[in-house]
Amino acid sequence: MLFRSRQLAGAQQEQAVQEAAAADAATPFDLASDVMLRVRFLRLGSDAGVLLFNMHHIASDGWSMGVLVKEFAAQYAALAGGAPDPLPPLAIRYADYAQWQREWLSGAVLDEQLDYWQRQLADLPPVHGLPLDHARPAQASYAGARHVVTSSVATQQGLRRLAQREQATLFMVLHAALSVVLARHGNSADVVIGTPVANRLQAELEDLIGFFVNTLVLRTDCSGNPAFTALLQQVKASNLDAQAHQDVPFDHLVERLNPLRSAQYSPLFQIMFSMDTTGGDLAAMAVAGVRFDPLSANVVATKFELTFNASETANGLVF
Repeated sequence: MLFRSRQLAGAQQEQAVQEAAAADAATPFDLASDVMLRVRFLRLGSDAGVLLFNMHHIASDGWSMGVLVKEFAAQYAALAGGAPDPLPPLAIRYADYAQWQREWLSGAVLDEQLDYWQRQLADLPPVHGLPLDHARPAQASYAGARHVVTSSVATQQGLRRLAQREQATLFMVLHAALSVVLARHGNSADVVIGTPVANRLQAELEDLIGFFVNTLVLRTDCSGNPAFTALLQQVKASNLDAQAHQDVPFDHLVERLNPLRSAQYSPLFQIMFSMDTTGGDLAAMAVAGVRFDPLSANVVATKFELTFNASETANGLVF
């Protein structure tokens, strides 16, 4: 599908692109008949345009987007140069992984993992205690906004030294710090957040497009005003235990725990914390004489009431 805006200039053209991208992202897929990848080209001129990839989350995750772009670049270069298909045949497919997971995650293995989560999440608060400036609507809209903060390099280095000294990861340090902030502002010592894990523990899965990502529920007890290093050790143990029991799909966990459901907020947790350790967003690249740059989208869709993202850069930590 072509989108022609050659007569629009500057800000008008940029607005038209953003509106077209937002409309495409909001267009639902028919899961019964559609291919789970939709591609649209917006022609901006004789030598410029915007290529939109829209993959349904049921068939892909954030990692998959990097695989898609890498394979697209390889195929584009081969077609432009008249070369044969450069991509080797897949050793396994997502269906193979799904079948393995279904067979392995059953019986005693499944029971042991579910038993852990039932103990860890017993008497979980149904919703966080942060004060709200408005009452929750009857149905969440998922329309969000973004605020960006960058720490100094010195702060980043100091946090890394603390992590090394406590034999923890930077994610664990930031998770502990976030828990303190949420406990103080939420007036609750029982802090619950969710975090995504790539769930690609086998090397054979790294080059596959599919929905592998899983969500872990992390719970921190901030009662008694513990020293930060003591809290960090608790967070470290919680993270390691959760990762050791990460195989249970989140929707399966929700089904087993059967929390009180509401259209106003997500079950088990409403605050997400994720840390990008893969090098950040997709970078610009040049393929067969064409330069590709990532498009910054103005529309922010959010699944949770608060989502904290952290990434390491040469200029400090970006939140």
